[in-house]
Amino acid sequence: MSDYKHEYAILFLNTVFGALTGFFLPVYLKSINITGWQVGVLLAVSPLVTFLASFPIGMINDKINSKILVMISMVLTASYYFGLAFVKGFWVLALFSVVYGVSVNLFQISLNSLVMKRVSHAGKGRVLGTYVLFNGLGCSIGLFSGGSLLKALDFQIVFIITGISFLALSLYSLLLPLTETVAVKAREYVNDIKSRKVLWLAVIYFLLAFHWGPEKTSVSLFLKEDVGLNVAQIGASMGVALIFLGLGGYLFGKLYDKGLNLKKIVAFGLLMSAAGNIGWYFTINPLMVILFRIVHEIGDGAFAVFVFLAITDIFHKSRVGGNSAFISTIGVLGYVTGTVLSGGLGQVFGNAFPILVSGLLSLAGLLAVPKLDFSAGEQKNLY
Repeated sequence: MSDYKHEYAILFLNTVFGALTGFFLPVYLKSINITGWQVGVLLAVSPLVTFLASFPIGMINDKINSKILVMISMVLTASYYFGLAFVKGFWVLALFSVVYGVSVNLFQISLNSLVMKRVSHAGKGRVLGTYVLFNGLGCSIGLFSGGSLLKALDFQIVFIITGISFLALSLYSLLLPLTETVAVKAREYVNDIKSRKVLWLAVIYFLLAFHWGPEKTSVSLFLKEDVGLNVAQIGASMGVALIFLGLGGYLFGKLYDKGLNLKKIVAFGLLMSAAGNIGWYFTINPLMVILFRIVHEIGDGAFAVFVFLAITDIFHKSRVGGNSAFISTIGVLGYVTGTVLSGGLGQVFGNAFPILVSGLLSLAGLLAVPKLDFSAGEQKNLY
């Protein structure tokens, strides 16, 4: 763990600060008279920008040191939160959402690339599983803290606190280690991603990533309006569930090191993620809602560590920035699709309906698992 302590700390703190208000954003937007369709559009802007920028950002990470890009990303993220604090017009909020899309993508791809370029084969399941663990713990603590803060303070004040926190974190990022950079030609990336194993991985990732849209647009509204929880209760219940995302990622990372193959990991992840989301459509009992969410998060944790492991098994280290960005782009495409559709579907059919649809799509991803092929890449790592 000590070899990656700064990466783990940066990921954890970044996730905590982002989770303070991110999950509650639909509630805030609705409170300032943003319509359901406008909420869907606003929340889709940043992932759409992420979709367009992912591959270029990935290639830049193979040519420019990732820690500099991490620092820049957090300065941009701070500006987004300051914008939320002082702006209420739809079009200006859309502009700040563009900034946020660039900053989030820049952070995720840059820090992920930094970790995956440094990881070796021995014990990589533990390293990447711990990475997922800190992400889950950050989400959990952020939701707990955010729910409590928003119960005591206005959204505007919490937005300002978040912006200041990201500025401070940008300075800490200077402690991240340096990574090697190389000159990679575009056709090398094309040759990597056109293989059948990569395309089937992309299909599964798209289907799973669709559920990030309803998570952004519908989940908080479902918990508030259908289940009847207040913001503090929403933060606490989701915070508890997200601990299991981290634990799921860590557990399956360790199991990978002990020989569990990637097909079994992804199949379990898809099944559990789907079951948790589908279950929500059939209950508004608070206890059952939390239990289904725990099931879902365990699945998401397994899937998250699967994606990291699959990328490090398939792609060469020198091109992991650009190639991992391709996979991220597919995920963002699923996210954008889910976000755009969920805002409107929720307004017409109720908050739970988009969540049900996302669960069914994750379940459909199981049909593609037999098409995955890691026979040549699993166990060889990136050399």
